[in-house]
Amino acid sequence: MRNSYDFRLPVLWIVLFLSTASMSNPRDSHPVEGHEGPRLEDKIQPRRIVLLGSPRDHPPGTHEYFAGLRVIEACLAQVDGVESVILPAYEQRDDWDEKLSGAKAIVGFFHGEKVYNNTKLRGAIDAELSGGAGFVLLHMAMQGNGPAGQWLQRSVGGYHGESDRKYKTVQTECRLTSNHPVTCGLNDFKVRDEFYYTLKFVSDGDAMAPLVRVRIDDEEHTVGWTWTHPGGGRSVGFSGCHYHDNFARPEYRRLITQAILWAARRHIPGEGVSVEVTPDVLALEDPVEDG
Repeated sequence: MRNSYDFRLPVLWIVLFLSTASMSNPRDSHPVEGHEGPRLEDKIQPRRIVLLGSPRDHPPGTHEYFAGLRVIEACLAQVDGVESVILPAYEQRDDWDEKLSGAKAIVGFFHGEKVYNNTKLRGAIDAELSGGAGFVLLHMAMQGNGPAGQWLQRSVGGYHGESDRKYKTVQTECRLTSNHPVTCGLNDFKVRDEFYYTLKFVSDGDAMAPLVRVRIDDEEHTVGWTWTHPGGGRSVGFSGCHYHDNFARPEYRRLITQAILWAARRHIPGEGVSVEVTPDVLALEDPVEDG
């Protein structure tokens, strides 16, 4: 008797199963926020990132703002579709609107109290943030008192300042929030740094999310966070970066570089971006005191 079994049926069922599984994969229909792929316009017109710094205002090896920004600039240079420029934030100039125009992200690494009284610079930053630009502040750049502090809280989600601010140098573990584009390719790590803590955060908890936590005096504190500012753009704050030596650590460079890329809405691969730099990039130039 002839076998009438149709061997094509199992193959048909396998094809149908694979097609259905592919259609129902949530990764295909809901990409992770911040993992946007490279775009054609990035190759035609790179995303511009402005790095604002000021001269060192502390003993050598600390508060090395321009030196730190040169390291960050070298890391960003390795990312396709991105270009960055370093500008001195302390300059009183009339063309700040032009200098910041079109920036996808603005990064501040400077002494905040000495910069935020520059109303033209603050106005130019506000104009870019209202258009959705990202904003990233490191260490002393999130310092403000009175109106400047309120502006910082509104713009980046938190700040340190006033008479009750706290800071401490500690050897501690940076505990990172997982499943966030900024922490791609990173694990928790130990570091010695000076952190500002008990920061003054916004009350809108839905828009602010902890990114980095450390233990200080037996209490856990948020020292890095993400914030969606009122202009709809992305902000990131990190109160570390006191010691320039920490830029020699790839995990520090990757954390900061990816925070900037996330704020600029740039693609971050799952394994993290390359942040290799040569020793000359990490070297300090002759110290310049801020007069």
